[in-house]
Amino acid sequence: MLTAILASSILRHRYGQPNDSSQSTPSDDIRVKVMRSLQSLFSLTLILVSVFAVSCSGPSPLEPPTYTSDQLQSIALYRVPVDTARDRFNELNKLIGNRSWVDVDTFIHGPLGLLRRDMSVLTRTLLPDDLDAASDLTRKLFLDLERLDLAVDSRDYAAARGNFGAAIDDLDAYLDVLPSAPTKPAT
Repeated sequence: MLTAILASSILRHRYGQPNDSSQSTPSDDIRVKVMRSLQSLFSLTLILVSVFAVSCSGPSPLEPPTYTSDQLQSIALYRVPVDTARDRFNELNKLIGNRSWVDVDTFIHGPLGLLRRDMSVLTRTLLPDDLDAASDLTRKLFLDLERLDLAVDSRDYAAARGNFGAAIDDLDAYLDVLPSAPTKPAT
């Protein structure tokens, strides 16, 4: 619409306004027909140029996001308490094996009590592709730990063993999702 108005005003300026008088000459009629034809052609040309310009200005292909060295250092730092908790799961396994229910309950709420916070902080530092998987595994892990806690309360050894196994599998899968820091070449 804007292009038609622009074309019309340019053509009127260039070729002049047709007479409004009742006595129009044949040359005036020809001039009006030429102006209308040129106006349509000019409008079409402007539309084609604008479509071409828009189609050529598409976004450039994006590289997939990668971790920077600063992000990898942050992840390594936030990973330390999660790795420590993973190492302490062996103690929890022994306590379940000995059926020390009070000690298992204390261990879940004590040394593993901050694991949810530590994993949440660590998960927020991940890229979107890893973030979804890590969030799902974190959710599964804590459902397993809640079920383990219920099994301990009811002193159900089989359920405690099963939920402990599921929790350790989810924690290991979570740690596998995390990017590893690049190793420095030996000098």
